[in-house]
Amino acid sequence: MKKIFTAVVVVASLTLCSVAAAAVGSSLNGTYKTTVNSTVLSGALNGTWTVKLKNGAYHVADNGHPIVHGKYTIKGSKISLKDSGGEGRCPGTGVYKFHVSGKSVTFKKVHDSTACIGRATVLTSGPLTKVS
Repeated sequence: MKKIFTAVVVVASLTLCSVAAAAVGSSLNGTYKTTVNSTVLSGALNGTWTVKLKNGAYHVADNGHPIVHGKYTIKGSKISLKDSGGEGRCPGTGVYKFHVSGKSVTFKKVHDSTACIGRATVLTSGPLTKVS
């Protein structure tokens, strides 16, 4: 009887962990906006950026102009981004820690290619605000 109870507790715990992980991933689903005002790349990134995250896919636009799209995965409080197309496509996978607070999400670079200064700048210049 004790083994059955232990097995039930283990299964229930694993199920709750899976549900919690799925909830974190789905909590990022939405469209976010941020304004970049930076000297990086001589100000070429300045403007209003839109980042759409939905079920493992993302699309990024600068002032309404599509720049890049790709796939993402979430593990705990880290998001891994792998571009698959667009004029701003970066090589490799970028990993960022994220924190959600109300309708805002902030990102902090864990590691990313130096060629991806645009991705890093847009994600880390300030909070992204959920608009839908």
